[in-house]
Amino acid sequence: MALTRFEKRVHYKGMEVDVSILDTAGQEAFLPLRSNWIIGRDAFVLAFSVENPNLDELLEYEESINSYLHDKKNIPIAL
Repeated sequence: MALTRFEKRVHYKGMEVDVSILDTAGQEAFLPLRSNWIIGRDAFVLAFSVENPNLDELLEYEESINSYLHDKKNIPIAL
């Protein structure tokens, strides 16, 4: 079981933006930490393996994001 995390500060449209990428490799052991990773973020990119696409799982992640951030509108989510 492994969690890979990448972080970088980038300049985008005249602003400094912190970019964090968390790769859980689909491990369910990380599900309890999901809310900690979602709260306070401004955008999300959800990715999946082309060898084993599971769009239902991605939709579950999208629902989780929306439920944790119910007070924010128009959170960008890219699949």
